[in-house]
Amino acid sequence: MLPSEFHIKIDEERELRLISMSDAVALAALIDQGRPYLREWMGWVDTSQTVEDSREYLRYELGRYHNRESLQMTLLYRGNIAGQLGFNTIYWRSRRTEIGYWLGEQYQGRGLMTDAVKAMTTYGFRSLGMHRIEIRCAVDNRKSRAVPERLDFQQEGILRDNEWLYDHFVGHVVYSMLENEWRPA
Repeated sequence: MLPSEFHIKIDEERELRLISMSDAVALAALIDQGRPYLREWMGWVDTSQTVEDSREYLRYELGRYHNRESLQMTLLYRGNIAGQLGFNTIYWRSRRTEIGYWLGEQYQGRGLMTDAVKAMTTYGFRSLGMHRIEIRCAVDNRKSRAVPERLDFQQEGILRDNEWLYDHFVGHVVYSMLENEWRPA
């Protein structure tokens, strides 16, 4: 069961918090600061231009959360929004989900996303009863691919030309972890 409000503390400087409408201004600012950087791999960047766009996204995802369809979290670092991650769609009958994530450019290189994905994976298996968690990354996005590789997710294959990214197709590498394989350090 999904709680109505919660957070996952990673350490003294980092935590995951359920998205909130109060995140709209900071989220829009973080996207705007890193627009060229994020646009390289995130197909949604051009549709998120204003604070109102962020509010619309948050309303949509909170609705999906309350319908038990997804779980999106804000990644906080020293009290500031550093990025976002979550279970894009939860397939309760199959007990599986997929983690998606993005991080502001100025927060790269600190292990923030690796630790956040580790916390989400543990939560998915231990609290939500998931059996399988997937991560899909663009084939050439080495930084994004490094996260599941560091956490020993198994690479299963490549989905060729899986996403239209502005003016070209990109393939995705599929990684997975099964609940009986998960051994967080």
